[in-house]
Amino acid sequence: MTSTKFYLYLLLVAFLSIFGSLLPLFRKPEKWLLRMGISFGAGVMLATAFTKILPEISGPLGEGVGAPVLAGFLILYILEKFVMVHPCEEGDCDSHKIGPAAFLGISFHSFLDGIALGASMSLPPLTLPVFLAIVVHKVPEATSLSAILIYDGAYPRKKIWKLALMFSMTTPLGAILSTMLFKNLPDSVLYTALGFSMGTFLSIAISDLLPQVHGGDWNEKARNMAALFFGIFVIFMEKFVEPH
Repeated sequence: MTSTKFYLYLLLVAFLSIFGSLLPLFRKPEKWLLRMGISFGAGVMLATAFTKILPEISGPLGEGVGAPVLAGFLILYILEKFVMVHPCEEGDCDSHKIGPAAFLGISFHSFLDGIALGASMSLPPLTLPVFLAIVVHKVPEATSLSAILIYDGAYPRKKIWKLALMFSMTTPLGAILSTMLFKNLPDSVLYTALGFSMGTFLSIAISDLLPQVHGGDWNEKARNMAALFFGIFVIFMEKFVEPH
């Protein structure tokens, strides 16, 4: 992959981050559409983890492949459980002023996305699937952060704009730093980082995204399930889009 295409990927990720962050300031997204988009994202992330990243790292890491995957899964899972990163839809939360913790937690998660994207640059067949896996959950992630800041009540519109701009830079920053880092490190470190990234993808898909497939009535669940499998299908078809 050329550096030009890589930086175009980073610009698109930054744009989607800003778009998602500002969306709650102007219009509340329709729940059914958001659920369907999240279901599609779950399919993309699961397919990327199991059919793209795992085959690439299983050979070099051998029997040790499970350790970085498990580490990535558990670290992100624990981070999400102990740092509040989701708004309280019922509006009856006992905890308030959660904005700073949410901003740091989601920004760290977004930075890890960048690490994954940067690491994938060393293995071109992975770059497009990893990019797609990041893109499909970037808008819901950014929208969630903005909604939390609004709910917090301590952030005027102008400050949310500034925080949205800062958040939009976290994934590109992680990607650029990781491309610089992995140039001078052994391949084993690269494959371990990709295994860690696979674990974070699985944590996001299983803990955050897949539960949304079951939201709504029977018809909506059917649409969500179709979106899930379409996301998987897109990753399988990726090889016809990006020549290797």
